[in-house]
Amino acid sequence: MALTTKYFVLPILALTFCASCATTSGPNAKDRSLEKQVLEVARLYEKFYNTDIKSFAALYTEDCIVNGGVYRGRETLFRNESAYLNAAPNRIMRIDETHASGDVVIVQGVILDPDRGADWVVPFSAVLTCRDGKIAKDWTYAEFSKFSRDE
Repeated sequence: MALTTKYFVLPILALTFCASCATTSGPNAKDRSLEKQVLEVARLYEKFYNTDIKSFAALYTEDCIVNGGVYRGRETLFRNESAYLNAAPNRIMRIDETHASGDVVIVQGVILDPDRGADWVVPFSAVLTCRDGKIAKDWTYAEFSKFSRDE
């Protein structure tokens, strides 16, 4: 009987511990709320990249820093993204994975451009650090040389 009780009590203790981790109050509640917010930023990041470059740029803070300073500020980002859109008007971003922790969301996906052929695919990952619901820092990792080559 003691053996059966031991195997019965351990799963209940584990379930109790997991249930206490999922409470909606305390210090973790703020992190979960922040993670929901940055996941929404990631959803809009994909949506606006594909539909409205001005709204895409508006997801960034006025003083945003992209790739350590390659772009500084929302206006610079907007000008550059507008130029990319003019060069490849049918390009599409598809986000396949999102991972949030606190004020950071990592998105993994691909950029596709049907005008360059079905095989033209640029995988990317972006580490987006948010402040007040907007992207303050963006480190995007991709094979950027593919954007300038005609294939």
